[in-house]
Amino acid sequence: KEMSETRYQNLLKRLNNYKEIEHVKYISKAEGMANFSQTSGFNSALKFLDKNPLPAVVVVTPKPYYRTAIAARELLVKLEREAEVKQGKLDITWLSRLDGIIDLFSDAVWILSVLLLSAVLLITGNTIRLNILSQRAEIEVMKLVGATNRFIQRPFLYTGFWYGLIGGLLAWLVSTLMVYWIEGAVLHLTQLYQTDFALEGLMFSEAVVLLLAAITMGLSSAVMSVNYYVAKIEPS
Repeated sequence: KEMSETRYQNLLKRLNNYKEIEHVKYISKAEGMANFSQTSGFNSALKFLDKNPLPAVVVVTPKPYYRTAIAARELLVKLEREAEVKQGKLDITWLSRLDGIIDLFSDAVWILSVLLLSAVLLITGNTIRLNILSQRAEIEVMKLVGATNRFIQRPFLYTGFWYGLIGGLLAWLVSTLMVYWIEGAVLHLTQLYQTDFALEGLMFSEAVVLLLAAITMGLSSAVMSVNYYVAKIEPS
């Protein structure tokens, strides 16, 4: 509480050089008292104090890589070794619970992704199979006049390509609309917790990866279907 302003500034300079720290916010004694007066409701009673009993506070925001419970605890220990620091506070229990919730949702998303990818492969493959069976007579005639399996398979592979491309574009459109849809609710939630948080849609590189993955899945399904069903069709 009795440190000079020079020592505060020296501490801030050292903290800004920490590789683990993204942002440092300094709250002086006067600022702390002003905030306490506004939020506590004891403004009239605080005027009778002989001096400001509050210490200066430094609020440290770790970089994303150091925001896990273990890394944050290690950073807290490191900060408490500073000569100017009397006490460090970290709600490690809350942070551990948050990590657990994030891990749970992450695993759930991966499981759901695998299920959806499997469904896409099966649906696309089945659609190609129905197209092949609906053109069975044409395929038999083409084989009678000497068409090879590769020649017959090519249009169906194009169909798989277009299914994948259109599906990828629809997935990008739906994800973008979902971001706009829930953006207002997220903004309201962040205001309640007095934090800065914003949803972001897919970047250009991520959208390209999405389209390439969708096209690859469409082609893969088409290849598996045409290789099996076209080979089975022979003129009788």
